[in-house]
Amino acid sequence: AVDPARSRAIDRIVTFALLAYALVNVAVAALALVDFSQYAATVFEVMGIPGEFTNLGGGQTWGAAAAVALIIGYLITAWFSVRRTMAGKIAWWVPLVGAVVTHVVVGALAIVPLMSDPAFAAYLTSIS
Repeated sequence: AVDPARSRAIDRIVTFALLAYALVNVAVAALALVDFSQYAATVFEVMGIPGEFTNLGGGQTWGAAAAVALIIGYLITAWFSVRRTMAGKIAWWVPLVGAVVTHVVVGALAIVPLMSDPAFAAYLTSIS
């Protein structure tokens, strides 16, 4: 039989380790999204897209929105994780689900200025 106290202790350790790891990632990613022109330049380089990102206004607006969504997603995930932990419920899965849901939203926000950029659109047209 599994000792419930030991199981809860392991769950807390895993949950808070995931939250700590996520906090570092959120801080780094939010800073990158706020400087969206540099973020887009990195995307272009990694994808091998010729040209440069020129949708600076859209990038700034949507990048800031994505950064805010990332932070809010983390805060909701952390809040829900702590609540479940304090209630004695299994919580290790909450940071994982929170990360997936948050990154879908952040990805949707970050793709808007990229899709509106002429160089990015031309690249997508050229590969199809």
